[in-house]
Amino acid sequence: MTDRELLEVILKRVEAIDTKLITTDESMAMMNTKIATLDANMVTVNTKLTTLDEKVTTLDEKVTTLDEKVTSMDTKLDAVTQQVVRNSEDIATLRTTLDTVAVQTAQNAELQPSLDSAVAKIAELETDMKIVKRLISS
Repeated sequence: MTDRELLEVILKRVEAIDTKLITTDESMAMMNTKIATLDANMVTVNTKLTTLDEKVTTLDEKVTTLDEKVTSMDTKLDAVTQQVVRNSEDIATLRTTLDTVAVQTAQNAELQPSLDSAVAKIAELETDMKIVKRLISS
């Protein structure tokens, strides 16, 4: 092989290497663009994750507040239930008392004529005593 032929072979190989380097540079540029796009996407994803995390925290606080309110309402409901039970007991006592009063009123109504008669007799006796006193005094 002559020097010229050898130089042509070397030149062709250098050109092939240059072509591969250009292709590699282009591939690297595309990779860098893709990496930059991925970085931008990661920033967007991280921002959205931060926003979601804040929303989850807010929801968690609201759920905690609701739990506290439910607990408070349960306590109040228990107190109201106990008061209703006491009121029911008081109503039962009042009914018993009213029944007793009704019985006593009925008994008093039965005794009223006898009482009226006794009062009338006492009034007559008082009148008679006044007459007797006058007679004795005179």
